[in-house]
Amino acid sequence: MPQLQVERNLVVLLGSYLSNLNVQLQRLSPVFARCGDLMQRESLLTNQQDRELTQTMINQIGQALEDVSRATGSVAHFYRTLDIGEAGRHAKCDMNGNAESFKAMMDECGVLKTIAAAASNNANVPMQV
Repeated sequence: MPQLQVERNLVVLLGSYLSNLNVQLQRLSPVFARCGDLMQRESLLTNQQDRELTQTMINQIGQALEDVSRATGSVAHFYRTLDIGEAGRHAKCDMNGNAESFKAMMDECGVLKTIAAAASNNANVPMQV
């Protein structure tokens, strides 16, 4: 999707992330549905090649679910604590407002380091630490 011609601020960046996440989840949806159907009919899969292909799909979906968990769990608190203020440039979110259960995931993803680096490179992205 082409870049919008608006001021890039915290709200715009988080909105862009959410839109991109939505597109990726929509792309996964048919694969989830097909795999779910195949798994529910596992007893009818008598051809070994079909069983192996289904197994591969199941494993790839497991990886995709782990990736989605990392992508959403490590940034969910940004949305939960977002205050858009009077204008987008006044937006704030609590960088440390995440639940303790997400700490290991955030450390693995390097979310806070990446965002802190982006904020230092872009004065239009205020963060509240």
